[in-house]
Amino acid sequence: MLSYKSLLVFNKRLVFILLTLTASFNGECTVNVDKSRVIFSSGELTANISLHNSHKEPILVQLWTDAGDPLTTPDKVKTPVLVNPPVLKMQPNEVRNIRLLLVSTEDLPQNKESIFWLNILQIPPNTNQVSKEKNKLILPLRIRLKVFVRPKSVGDITSDDFDKILFSKVNSNTVIIKNPTKWYITIPSLRIADIKSKPIWLGPFSHISLHVKNEINEKESVTFDVIDDVGAIHRRVSVIN
Repeated sequence: MLSYKSLLVFNKRLVFILLTLTASFNGECTVNVDKSRVIFSSGELTANISLHNSHKEPILVQLWTDAGDPLTTPDKVKTPVLVNPPVLKMQPNEVRNIRLLLVSTEDLPQNKESIFWLNILQIPPNTNQVSKEKNKLILPLRIRLKVFVRPKSVGDITSDDFDKILFSKVNSNTVIIKNPTKWYITIPSLRIADIKSKPIWLGPFSHISLHVKNEINEKESVTFDVIDDVGAIHRRVSVIN
């Protein structure tokens, strides 16, 4: 049987296996998290999340942050966000509080928010055992949460800031979507006329080009959703200029 110790350092080979197999096999997500994102707001140096082991057996959990590369291993990672504790064993139905510490902000921009990622790797005791259920394989599973760091000069985003997203026509089949704000904007759904786009993620002061098959008219209506700090969805309507 594969031991906890042999899996403790998350390696690139295991990442590749997980990404390859999750499309073919069902997994069991046993550790639930009370937040969909973590925010260090207006100069805060600590943040907390709660984990709940809903499995009927003990489970080992490893936590670390990365700067955006999902293949970065915990022993190679370099971010200003530390996790305490980084490794813990959870009993069935146990709830544990985890603290994230922002240890340095010197190298972070002060005019916009920065983003990191929190990795939560759950290792069940029967990791390498094939379930009796057909086509089901028990694997270590990983959750990744966004971690936002906001300097005091940036503050928190408000619903009014969602209205600042701009849409500009470049040609009959291309629209530029601009985010002039200091925050990362997640748009899970966007529709121009009868054309529905894939989810869009915009960094602060950034823009992307959206190409569509049908011809776009000026003053065309745009309906889009935005996700706020607590994971709620806000619907907005704009026009293409």
